[in-house]
Amino acid sequence: MSYLEVTFELIGVILHSIAVAFVALFRCIIPEPLKSVREKVILVTGSGGVLGRQIAQKFALLGARLVLVDLNEVHNNETLHNIKQMQCKAYAYTCDVSNENQVEELADKVRRDVGDVDILINNAGVLPGKPLLELSSSQIKKTLEINTLAHFWTIRQFLPRMLERGEGHLVAIASVAGMLGSAYLVDYCASKYAVVGLMSALKEELYEMGREDQIEMTVICPTTINTGLVQKPKTRFPSVLPILEPDKVSDVVVNSVLRNKRFVVIPTFAHVIYKISNLFPPQVPLLLQRFFGYTLDPNVK
Repeated sequence: MSYLEVTFELIGVILHSIAVAFVALFRCIIPEPLKSVREKVILVTGSGGVLGRQIAQKFALLGARLVLVDLNEVHNNETLHNIKQMQCKAYAYTCDVSNENQVEELADKVRRDVGDVDILINNAGVLPGKPLLELSSSQIKKTLEINTLAHFWTIRQFLPRMLERGEGHLVAIASVAGMLGSAYLVDYCASKYAVVGLMSALKEELYEMGREDQIEMTVICPTTINTGLVQKPKTRFPSVLPILEPDKVSDVVVNSVLRNKRFVVIPTFAHVIYKISNLFPPQVPLLLQRFFGYTLDPNVK
């Protein structure tokens, strides 16, 4: 490739980048239109938990057919009951999503009972909340298996049919802990950083395959949510960086999926701080993080 060709290619990249920036600015004023999920099959892992339940219920009200997946059969059946009470469609499956064999069996059952999955929402997660040196080997493995490896197992089962059909949507409930390190969350941060990396790399892989436009991908990174995973979370300025309520987060998740958003941080202010601080030397984001005092108390069980 000649110097002139490279120069023209670079100019093209710059112009494309400017156009993308203008589109993003335009969408801040006039959001992307909502897509319909009526009769779409949406699979939610961790659907027996507080956030997963609310996400599932809100999609059910939009006419989607929900596939509820959780290891806790009792809690998952409660979600199923709630959706049935709403006169909506749902199917419940008990599965340990960190177990590759169980996920494979789950995928076979879902295809047989419900059909192809249109939207996969990987929401299941755990958070021990202990100093690294107090974590057992089994706790570390469990965090990585549920928070990270489960994404691999579900995507490997459901993405192939999405590609065959030429459409689909992958959603990862990650965390701000996948963007910034935090004390007493070493294993959790590592698992969420991995999820952000997984989705980013997979997006590029689909691009190289010429399939990027067929598969939508959404990564959600909330700050601490009041779901019970974190006991007594602390924030120095709750009016600026509050402990989030599941109802609000689930609203953002549903809206982000309906608008095909790629990367969403909740609250938006946290993303703005993160972006601006990263224009400065590495010490600056760390200083701001410590200033806002967003952490947890490892002594509270």
